[in-house]
Amino acid sequence: MCGILSYYSKCKITAYDLQNFKLSLKSIKHRGPDGEGVVLINTKTGNSKVIDTVDTPIECFSKTKFNENDDFNLILGHRRLKILDLSFKGHQPMNFNKSWLTYNGEIYNYIEIRNELKSFGYNFITDSDTEVLLKAYDHWGVNSFNKFNGMWSFVLWDGNKKNIVISNDRYGIKPLYKFYTKKVKIYFSEIKQLKSFKEKITFNEKNCKLFIDTGYHPLETETYFNEIKRFKKGAYEIVNPKKDLSITKKYYYLYNQTNNNFSFNKTLQEFNNLFQDAVSLRTRSDVEIGIAISGGVDSSLVLERFTNLNLFKDSNLQSFSAIFPNTDADESFFINKLLEQFQLKSNFINPLEFLDFDSFKDHIYAIEFPPTSMSYYSQYILNKLINQCNVKVNLGGQGADEIFGGYHKHVYVYLRSLIIRGKIIKYLSEARSFSKLKRISLIILHKIILDDIVTLYSFKLGLKEIDNRLLKYTFKIDKLSEYLLSDFDALTLPVFLKADDGNSMAFGVETRLPFMDYRIVKLGFSMPENFKIFNGWNKYILRKSFKKINNEIKWRKDKKGFTSPFDEMAYKVFNKLETEKDFRKKSLNIFKDIFSY
Repeated sequence: MCGILSYYSKCKITAYDLQNFKLSLKSIKHRGPDGEGVVLINTKTGNSKVIDTVDTPIECFSKTKFNENDDFNLILGHRRLKILDLSFKGHQPMNFNKSWLTYNGEIYNYIEIRNELKSFGYNFITDSDTEVLLKAYDHWGVNSFNKFNGMWSFVLWDGNKKNIVISNDRYGIKPLYKFYTKKVKIYFSEIKQLKSFKEKITFNEKNCKLFIDTGYHPLETETYFNEIKRFKKGAYEIVNPKKDLSITKKYYYLYNQTNNNFSFNKTLQEFNNLFQDAVSLRTRSDVEIGIAISGGVDSSLVLERFTNLNLFKDSNLQSFSAIFPNTDADESFFINKLLEQFQLKSNFINPLEFLDFDSFKDHIYAIEFPPTSMSYYSQYILNKLINQCNVKVNLGGQGADEIFGGYHKHVYVYLRSLIIRGKIIKYLSEARSFSKLKRISLIILHKIILDDIVTLYSFKLGLKEIDNRLLKYTFKIDKLSEYLLSDFDALTLPVFLKADDGNSMAFGVETRLPFMDYRIVKLGFSMPENFKIFNGWNKYILRKSFKKINNEIKWRKDKKGFTSPFDEMAYKVFNKLETEKDFRKKSLNIFKDIFSY
């Protein structure tokens, strides 16, 4: 995992442009502390020149310098975090057959693709997935994207077709942003990179107000800036400089294809097989791998599958956990249950001990959006600990909640959908079970669900109004499966993924997410709703898939994740207790102060 930058201009690159480019690349050194590369390209002729920087590995020095007579209009830049092939051979931008690539991410099935390419006559000089990506594109073109199992954002100069190709992974796990003017097109990994180009950037006040009022983050394709857009996930763009033409196409669509004829036992077996493979693929690394554990269902299932691998038996796996002693947010009891069962080198950190205004501000600088809670900060401090323990790859459980119904709101949506569909007996059974599990009055639960139905139809009939972005994702949705899809695609998960990337890469740590394997996602959105919520239990099929984990975790009733003690943490930052809305206002003010251009 790394950081990338691409600068395409309709005019000739000047020394001033190149200097700004280098400053922009330097601003994300945290993403790639292990090296830097820059190449200049003429999109008419295909001529190129590699430019050395202070962080270019000595083995890759070209000993060439830029001069004003040079005629180039495209610059590709890269910051490297060494994960696969730790030699200088994995240096980027990487070239092959007239093409150049700057790439951020991991193609986990690169070994299988490399073997396939070898059968077509391709030779390989590195053990990197970068070379595999470059040669896969050379052979299959844009059709190669659907062969990749991984996370990525990249810019590729296709020297044969004289096109610039930009691509993002299926779910936008690796962030990619774009900025266009009539003169330039810039693609970059982090928003802070744009500041070096001295372009005029303004805040999108409509999005800022929506955040204050609702806590909603417009992070699907928009940002908090009018001029900066997020590149579409599951898409690629082809820029043809000669024709001055740019075309964006989707190569992947996420559909909700629920099949009610699925057998639970067969689906469970299929999930178990796929998830074991998803975890196995994500342990391919030439550096040490760690795992973040909370004692919850998701991270515990990742850990269980990791322990099935020979890699676990041959290594002293380090685990990392955020704890909050003497608070309701503390999960030490469940974490210790895991540690009793598995031999792990455990590491703990209490985010409260590090929290102050300056640290909170640094955290917002890392994630590049105003947080709604303190849980993101806990993740930030946890990654700091991972870095201090010299671990570069961390396995996480992100994505499971949005696929398999992990939040209380998902149970409420499921219950209301049963009433709407006239399945009253099923509703009463599930409501009683959920009431008993969560120790909530059945009368109160009925009131919550009925009020929710009234609200739903108030929006459907136009009796209440709300921003259309929320309306289409939430308040016009009847089925749980559709609600989960909106959570996964637009409402919840994109925010968590951005926070994951910002918090981890701030410390040069790569987060890998087995639940985000596209095969798991496809299976999850095809299985019936009652595989996910059953007898009051959420994520039911995940709980049933445990083979080793003790029942106290398998049938854990509470839901915390990266929950943090909000009042205590907010007080340490602002020296007073805050309402959630006041907290959002102050977070936004800090964000604006940091990113005012």
